[in-house]
Amino acid sequence: MAASPKYIAELIYRHLNGTITAAEAAALQLWLKESPENERFLSAVTDEDDLADLVLFDEQYEQTEMKRSLYKTISSRLSFSDPSAIKPVQLPVHRVHFLRRWGWAAACVLFILSLSVYFRIISDRSDTSGDLLSQGQDIQPGSSSAFLRLADGSRVLLDSLQYGVAAMQGNTQLIRDSNDHITYRQDNKQALSDILYNTLTNPRGSRVVSIVLQDGSRVWLNAGSVLTYPTAFTGNSRQVTLTGEAYFEVAHRASMPFIVNRNALAVTVLGTHFNVMAYEDDNAIKVTLLEGSVRVDKGILTGVLQPGQQAVVAGDLRVIKDADIEQAIAWKEGFFQFNKTSIDDVLREAARWYDIDIIYEGQRPTDTFTGGITRSSSLSELLTILQMNRVHFRLEGRKLVVLNGPQNK
Repeated sequence: MAASPKYIAELIYRHLNGTITAAEAAALQLWLKESPENERFLSAVTDEDDLADLVLFDEQYEQTEMKRSLYKTISSRLSFSDPSAIKPVQLPVHRVHFLRRWGWAAACVLFILSLSVYFRIISDRSDTSGDLLSQGQDIQPGSSSAFLRLADGSRVLLDSLQYGVAAMQGNTQLIRDSNDHITYRQDNKQALSDILYNTLTNPRGSRVVSIVLQDGSRVWLNAGSVLTYPTAFTGNSRQVTLTGEAYFEVAHRASMPFIVNRNALAVTVLGTHFNVMAYEDDNAIKVTLLEGSVRVDKGILTGVLQPGQQAVVAGDLRVIKDADIEQAIAWKEGFFQFNKTSIDDVLREAARWYDIDIIYEGQRPTDTFTGGITRSSSLSELLTILQMNRVHFRLEGRKLVVLNGPQNK
């Protein structure tokens, strides 16, 4: 499954204007390493003067004849010796978000889109789909099915909350703004009440959701995760409980540390950015630090992390000093990203995202997998890539059967 020119266009555009994320930068690097022609292409489109007189951002370029004319101009200007040598990164189609303003950057996007003839779209679906998915079955990523359990026990879908002040939780307002952001805001006009707790559940098969807690800390919750927290923080600490995976951007309060609890594990911070992966079906809990400093406690075991480090808790506690940050937070950026990851771990992550059950026929594959794909992909697109890694599947409803055989040895 290959990337479309539109997806590469978006990566290059974000690279040019400095808005590319860490995960997107990694995807762009993968594409650049595919071929020297890809590097030549990127160098060519970074020259503003070369772009200014090529195209105008206008609907007329949607017309076939205009595209042909534009292609001839581009071909003569860039003079690729072998345009077919430009190879796409192994990622799926991603929609380009066009600029609101005209200008050279908008022209850059259209310029790259017009080069679709330069990209060889490698698609083996017609050859492999027969043994991959029975009768053309497929599963798409889910929409949001996250829900809140309020202090009175009532259950409300996050997307069904009314706009404005959706509910009062003691002296705290639960707000959904016009951008669909969910925020807790303390109402100083209301008298202090007993500590009330809300629980945010993001089921398997549900897209990533985020909320802003009463102290201003923001939390992103991955599929198959549950976060319990007070609607207002009081006392000497701010404590929440997590099962699953979440990314935290904690508001700094020196006098009130922020603590993430998971059974006997506690992650203590003052103000920082970090990721906690603590699913019940995982063999280890992983805490990855991007910014600031955190302390990880598990019984008598303690580890202090600096940016770029990861604590792995599995019986013991060890600190990885040069952690793969991009892989740890790829889910938040909308990617699956793996680096020598066991097929078992890859499929466990897929099971949460697509809400499927994994069944192994015989022994589990011992292969590892390195690669990436956007989470907007269908299940078959992910499995097609894995199948190229000598792992084969059969889909039965929402049960994915991993086939044992010579291809897995």
